[in-house]
Amino acid sequence: MNPDINQEIYGMPEYLGALLSASLSHSADMFRKLYYDNGSHAGCIIYIGAAQVNRESMDSLKETLQGARGGGAFKNVLIHAPALRGQRGGANFAVPADHRKR
Repeated sequence: MNPDINQEIYGMPEYLGALLSASLSHSADMFRKLYYDNGSHAGCIIYIGAAQVNRESMDSLKETLQGARGGGAFKNVLIHAPALRGQRGGANFAVPADHRKR
């Protein structure tokens, strides 16, 4: 878009600032629609660092996460990286879109 230099004092049309607002509003609406279509959650990251988790449990968790996603709106990430000796193990759960303080 080429603004007309004769249109306003500084050469920018008044509606130009509203275009960004409309674009961001559309993005927010699409996120809410996908969240509604998904019906369960907004996607997550699950990190499992415990070495004692067996293959059957990991496969079961993977199938559960794939089945929980509806409509392909959001994706889940499952990471299994057994902790090395002396490092912290266990399972951690994170939601990338969650900005609340913990």
